[in-house]
Amino acid sequence: MIHKERKLNNHEPIKMVTYHVLNSFKSIDVTQLAKKYQSIYAHSPWGEWKICSSDTCHKYWGIEDKPILKKLNFKHCNKPVLDYWPIDFLLEKFKSLEKKQLTLIIAKDDVKNEIIGFCWGYIKPKEDFKERIFGGRAPNFIPNMNLFDGQVSYLSEIAVAPNYREKGIGKSLLNLYINQQKNTNWVFTQTKGGKNPSISYKWFQNLGFYTSDAFNKKSMVVQILEISSLISKLKKELNPMSLVLRDNY
Repeated sequence: MIHKERKLNNHEPIKMVTYHVLNSFKSIDVTQLAKKYQSIYAHSPWGEWKICSSDTCHKYWGIEDKPILKKLNFKHCNKPVLDYWPIDFLLEKFKSLEKKQLTLIIAKDDVKNEIIGFCWGYIKPKEDFKERIFGGRAPNFIPNMNLFDGQVSYLSEIAVAPNYREKGIGKSLLNLYINQQKNTNWVFTQTKGGKNPSISYKWFQNLGFYTSDAFNKKSMVVQILEISSLISKLKKELNPMSLVLRDNY
């Protein structure tokens, strides 16, 4: 477990945030995590709160759209709107991840005993990565590197609760995740790029992740990062003395 202590003046001050480095969901309250997942992704920039239940309509709304849905009596296409991320679905998702070589980082506000952020990913077999991401051919736009020398770490999720953003928590989660990737030189993630890149795309880009116009299909951007470069960049921005290792959860 990693402890990080910081006092902040903007918004509500955080007295103590702990970072739990795990390889399984079994030791945490997965229902609390699922509810926090729902809550975080309901807000901007994702806006994944409610979705139309019609099979032919894929319209969805964020928590900011609650007044609009109230006027619609929480119906669309003459059908009720549903949770975008149902709790049961998320619990099954967590269960399925147990089968993978998982790295899970949980950030908690110890004063409130509340999950405030999370980050997880897993090792993708290089054959699977090559086949699914690049259609069976090795990418030729990565300079002077062979992506398929060794394993690839797929960063699946990283998110922080709205009231805790812009406090360095996301960078700390990413730093801890990367430091756990001992057997790979690459981290891969997906986010929306193109002409109107997402906030997360810009965030990853500012940290050194990169992509190429050679691979930008359906506005999904592949970003591949040499781990050592990011660790070096993050160490300049984070105070290493603020991270203290603990051996208990």
